Amino acid sequence: MEQPPSSHPTSSFPQLAQPRPKLDPRMSHLQLGPFSGLTPRQTLGFLVGSIIVALRVTNGDSSASDFVIFISYLVQLYEPLNMLSSIYRSINTALVDTEKLLKLLNEPVSIKDKPNAPDLIVTNGEIEFGPLISWYPIDT
Repeated sequence: MEQPPSSHPTSSFPQLAQPRPKLDPRMSHLQLGPFSGLTPRQTLGFLVGSIIVALRVTNGDSSASDFVIFISYLVQLYEPLNMLSSIYRSINTALVDTEKLLKLLNEPVSIKDKPNAPDLIVTNGEIEFGPLISWYPIDT
């Protein structure tokens, strides 16, 4: 017996009823295509160029394939540029982090071992400290 069609749009396609995963904003340039990471200047150039080519197509001066060629050309141009800028940012960030780490390693040590202090022996992933005495100098 045939069931009546459901008015719910996801009844025939249960995978559509699943909640869509949220996009990671740091990965948006990889998830949304080559034009998602454009600068405002690149976006303006893309928009103006697309309008010019679209007007030429509507006036009959160019064919629709010229519009496709224009878009393909921009994809071929912008994709390597976006990749290079991403690599540059990664290298720059790594260099800054390395500089901060070296600066931290060059900080003077405020707590030093006593001369001839024994090595700290760790067994079973546990560290047990014996009697611990703390004192604070009295400011006068």
